[in-house]
Amino acid sequence: FNTGDHGADTVPAWNHRRGDLVKIIKDSRADLIGLQEATEFSRLFPMRGAHQFRYIAKALGSEFSPVRQDASCGADPRCVNKYDAVIFYRTERFELIDSGSFALSATPDKPFSISTKDGWHHLFPRMLIYAHLRDKSSGRTFYFINTHFDNNFSTKRKSIELLSRLLPERLRLSEPAIFSGDFNLDTMKHPELIAGLLNGIWQDSEITPDNGTRPPASFDAKQSLIDHILFTRDSGITVQSWGILPNRVDSSSPPVSDHHPVQAD
Repeated sequence: FNTGDHGADTVPAWNHRRGDLVKIIKDSRADLIGLQEATEFSRLFPMRGAHQFRYIAKALGSEFSPVRQDASCGADPRCVNKYDAVIFYRTERFELIDSGSFALSATPDKPFSISTKDGWHHLFPRMLIYAHLRDKSSGRTFYFINTHFDNNFSTKRKSIELLSRLLPERLRLSEPAIFSGDFNLDTMKHPELIAGLLNGIWQDSEITPDNGTRPPASFDAKQSLIDHILFTRDSGITVQSWGILPNRVDSSSPPVSDHHPVQAD
């Protein structure tokens, strides 16, 4: 669930929407949560001191544990994106085996690194984070992965190339895996890049309407479905339901984000 762009015209300031945002998350009754843009506003606007990740983590309380990149990224103001991809898992159901992350850049093992040549042209750090989890009731293990792609076309292509190499190297994808994210890739508009992302390994949980129309949008600004939940093929995972949730608690409330939560069972 992308927690939203503070610069979007239709999205109010964080302190006016944070309570509704947490309510939407809790009402979803999700066991696994992938967040993008849980921004640390204090680096952009020191007088505000708003820290989305810390607020959400405190509001979710002991029911959930977070997984995030703990490395320092220094005083660079671009570190506003330090919490650009985070995971929460329900502690009653899952236990953490291990976790890891890497940067979506030419130097993936350098936390929050940015590349500006050879096809990489992003301004802010982008990353992928994963949690290796065990289901306490069944004992089964699996991976939950979360990311946020840059919106530069060339950088998206380079990120896909990087993932096709690193994910099979670093994760035991013989185990089931679920991969969520704001990929900035629309199902209908970017079929070539979507195919490269899936790479014969992943399947999108998206369920196309029976009437053949396009699925609902997850991103208001361009009416695009760019937020996806993928899962490994032939791993025993089946999709019971999929949908785009409202991004406001009721029709009279303002949106909590310029994205809608995507949820799959």
